[in-house]
Amino acid sequence: MKTINVERPEETITRITLDRPDHLNAFTHEMIDEVVGALREASRDRRCRAIILTGAGRAFSAGVDLKRSGVDRWLEDRDPIEGRVEWAEYLTSLFNAVRRTSKPVIAAVNGPAVGGGFALALTCELRIGGTAAMFADGFIRNGLSGCELGTSYLLPRLIGAGRANELMLTGRAVEAPEAEQIGLLNRVVANEQLQDEAVRLAASIAEHSPFAVAMTKQIANANLEATSLDNAILLEMRTQMLAVHTTDSREARDALLGKRSPDYTGYRTS
Repeated sequence: MKTINVERPEETITRITLDRPDHLNAFTHEMIDEVVGALREASRDRRCRAIILTGAGRAFSAGVDLKRSGVDRWLEDRDPIEGRVEWAEYLTSLFNAVRRTSKPVIAAVNGPAVGGGFALALTCELRIGGTAAMFADGFIRNGLSGCELGTSYLLPRLIGAGRANELMLTGRAVEAPEAEQIGLLNRVVANEQLQDEAVRLAASIAEHSPFAVAMTKQIANANLEATSLDNAILLEMRTQMLAVHTTDSREARDALLGKRSPDYTGYRTS
């Protein structure tokens, strides 16, 4: 692949590295295609149980590469507004792929995450930062709305509406210590420890039943939009009725009674 690197630090973990360090890992259409493809492949791979997303070099991602975004392909021989709408829909395919994969995605934020890079980190279920991590909305500094690529949906849910509005309206940078304090980051570690810490976190997820993990991601995301506690609980209950009849659920009970570690096999029902 030209713009990303995919590897397996452990058998059950896939790590996708945005690999355009000379351009601060800014998105091109090639990168979008490759990341979406890698996420789909990891989602189909039954060995993979967690995904790490990180950047090469000194940045996580600076967002869209304005010089090599590929937007011109959508503007040829068509109405410019129509073309830009189609380009925007294509760009959002990257963020939708993160959300829709059944495997939890951990952002290992090794440096600046700006604009689309910020939005990409927000889309992940978990975020670990190195001490060099930095976040900035960025859009408003380019004469655009600070609400872009899901930021206005995800950011208030992570850090509250007041703080989110400040970051979207001012575009100011948030360094790693503040990001951890306000809930943008789950934790901060030294940059040289970041990848090992991300693998440890991914492994602590991967040790559980794949079905249980997939349902936890799916329901946690779905219940961000639940209209009431009652509706959230109903969805949880129905999911548990499915989970309790899986082979892995029976294996968990047998392992507990047998005082041994469970050996999960996947999605088969008992």
